[in-house]
Amino acid sequence: MKLVTFTSFKGGAGKSTALMAAVPGLLAAGKRLALLEADENDTLALWRSNARDSGTWDEAVTIHEATDLGLFEASYAAAEKAGADIALVDSKGGASELNTAILVASDLILIPTSLTTIDIDGALSTFQFVVKLLSANRLEIPVAMMMTRFPTYRLNASERESVEILKRVPQMTAQLPLRNAFAEIQALGMLHLHAARLREAGSIAARHIEIALREANVVSQDIFDTLYEAESTGALHADQTA
Repeated sequence: MKLVTFTSFKGGAGKSTALMAAVPGLLAAGKRLALLEADENDTLALWRSNARDSGTWDEAVTIHEATDLGLFEASYAAAEKAGADIALVDSKGGASELNTAILVASDLILIPTSLTTIDIDGALSTFQFVVKLLSANRLEIPVAMMMTRFPTYRLNASERESVEILKRVPQMTAQLPLRNAFAEIQALGMLHLHAARLREAGSIAARHIEIALREANVVSQDIFDTLYEAESTGALHADQTA
């Protein structure tokens, strides 16, 4: 089982949103997913609750509590035993024994950030911590920034400066644009199922969700390529919308 950790020492950086956005595309690639909830805010559990209420949850995706070291170890083992191909972790903010254990067990570490100065500072601090941790443990695990809430308009001077700063560190090709679909994803449920419901209802809003879903699937493709580089060609396409 592959472990992908979404982490940031700063709250509100978009780690939970990025994780949620990645789910549909990985499911479309035929991967069995488990989600590990290490953040005590229970963001993933609330997402599932909202999605179940609206019929936009895939019960094949399991959520496991991992808010302390013992729970993380037990949940990891349970997910692996159940046949999950990939476990996505929504990590707790800050440095802790739990975060350290999760990070060193990971196959890919993603650090989401928007282009605000405070988010960039938090992301760089997180990146430096992770790099030092992996170096101290002699581990070679891919670590990359992922831009979230990326403006769909012309960047201002501060945003352009942030983009230049991020060029100094590894980053994912994919970006999550600033869209209502991502801002509201916790309420909407899984985007591919929400899009399907809107299409069935003949709603004009389906087009907006489908655009967001295509963008989210680029995130999934990026993750997939990193985890399964040798076998990834053609397995997942960014234009999937169902």
